[in-house]
Amino acid sequence: MKLFEICAADQDVRFSPFVWRVIMGLHHKGLAFERVPLGFVDLATTLQTEVKTVPVLEDSGEHIADSFEIIKYLERTYPDKPLFLPEELLPETPAGKQAIELNAWASRTVALGIFRLLVKDIHDVQDAENQAFFRATREPRIKKTLEEMHSGRDAIREDVRRSFEPLRDRLAKADYLSGDAPMWFDYTMFGMFQWARICSNYPVLAEGDIIHSWLDRMLDLYGGLGRAAKLAY
Repeated sequence: MKLFEICAADQDVRFSPFVWRVIMGLHHKGLAFERVPLGFVDLATTLQTEVKTVPVLEDSGEHIADSFEIIKYLERTYPDKPLFLPEELLPETPAGKQAIELNAWASRTVALGIFRLLVKDIHDVQDAENQAFFRATREPRIKKTLEEMHSGRDAIREDVRRSFEPLRDRLAKADYLSGDAPMWFDYTMFGMFQWARICSNYPVLAEGDIIHSWLDRMLDLYGGLGRAAKLAY
């Protein structure tokens, strides 16, 4: 089993939030896999799939793209140590609809907020070729230069922090977002904050935020897997 992921100029710095979701899910299930680092420019030539984004999981000759699809694939193929409650895999059930909505919210609201804060830092950890690619593809999306977004990030940080309130509501009731033990939603959200942690020392969270305590617990899982990740700074 191989997991293709984005790396920085230093190939030991692996920062994709969507890849980290899958990494944690694979460890949750106790599955062995090889991590394959790629730069943004390499994706188009290396991955033998129509999708040129990571993560891509290669398993028994099959390639699965998109972190949510990979996690659902793992659940079907390796049902031991479930990542979901059974009803969360049924899109027609209330729990299934909520699972889809939570995944979309994480990818849309949380990922976008962190991206707006750290886009220049994410650019800076890459080599020159990948920096040029990143700038050319990201600036049209944000309709600003990376430098303009970077210089204005303090002004939007409180709005980004407020957008995390649904996480705080859950963590006020349990140690993990999924309840008493980590499951798919914890790994989904962990990927976002691990992304920020690896790429930048800019404080996305305020001191004393309850999310810090949860993040510490997540970083300690699987022998401190997340905590041992190499940082870019």
